[in-house]
Amino acid sequence: MKQPLPYDRGKQILKLLALHEPLSVRGLSQMLEPHIAPRRLRDALSRLYTKNLITKRNDRVFGGAGTFYQTCRDKRAREEISALTGIDIKTLDRNQPRHTELLHWESCSAFATKLANIFPEAKILREHEFNTHETIAYFFASKEGDTPEVRPDLIVLMERKGELGRVIIAVEIERTLKSDERIRKKLKIYAKESPLDGVIYICDLPEVARKVELIYRSKELHKTLRIGHYGNLFLMFLDRDNIHKHNSLKLINSECKTVSIETWMSFLRGTSMSFRRNKELEDSAVGG
Repeated sequence: MKQPLPYDRGKQILKLLALHEPLSVRGLSQMLEPHIAPRRLRDALSRLYTKNLITKRNDRVFGGAGTFYQTCRDKRAREEISALTGIDIKTLDRNQPRHTELLHWESCSAFATKLANIFPEAKILREHEFNTHETIAYFFASKEGDTPEVRPDLIVLMERKGELGRVIIAVEIERTLKSDERIRKKLKIYAKESPLDGVIYICDLPEVARKVELIYRSKELHKTLRIGHYGNLFLMFLDRDNIHKHNSLKLINSECKTVSIETWMSFLRGTSMSFRRNKELEDSAVGG
């Protein structure tokens, strides 16, 4: 792949920051394609900082030495960033995460970018964007009296093949163990009360994935009326370590069967809800 010119790298960085800020050097290096050396990335950030297009945010992460970058907030900078990236200036004015949320925020940003690269035709919504889509807003946007734990981190929307409608996938990025009740509540909503076609859990620790899988199967949520006929292909897991190592991602279902994310998505997009069945998907069948 041809390496971008320095000016193009600047535009790449600005676009990622405009869409996902704040981001650290680590996060940006994971998201930029093709890969950029840390020194060159810091040089590019320095040039953008000198031009007053980005600012630095120092937070109490990484032992108190966390530096995150975000776009400047003044009108001139916003207008220039919008002109360079093609991003509506209105999207640059949004609430920023608290320091306690930064690492999780960056993980969501990195995986949203990975998904966008694999499925360029998909629409990917972060939690703060749920209210921009009518169906997602109805089920998952903030409502008076609800709690954040019943909403996923990302929603992936893709058109079905050969028919009207969309496939809706939820993505959960779990860095720590949650209570059984909290996990059970979320899985029950996803399996029984939502429009979701599938869920992907990305877990930092194997014990987190194991707990989610046990609750899903022990409460027989995988046999519920809405998704029971393909319950073994509704909830999937992704090893976090593989996200930035491979172009194609391998998913694992609750029976420890693996399949590429492309094959799984093709199955959901090409098969109506009522005709889906538990089976072992073969990547070679769809060129995955």
